[in-house]
Amino acid sequence: MEGGIAAVLLVACGLAALQTAAISTALPFSLVMVMMCYGLVRALYADSHKYPLDQVILAERDHKRVPE
Repeated sequence: MEGGIAAVLLVACGLAALQTAAISTALPFSLVMVMMCYGLVRALYADSHKYPLDQVILAERDHKRVPE
């Protein structure tokens, strides 16, 4: 089905429409991937330091990174 939609876009509107459709469908997935990478970094940091995941803060600069 995706190949059919791509063929119709290519024939009817040209390559620019096909590229726009590809980017607009990939953008939400890339945002999900960024959030998954952030979660993975937090989980690996918590696991390597033996802390519960809910106590690991990576983004705040005014606080300690890991509670004592």
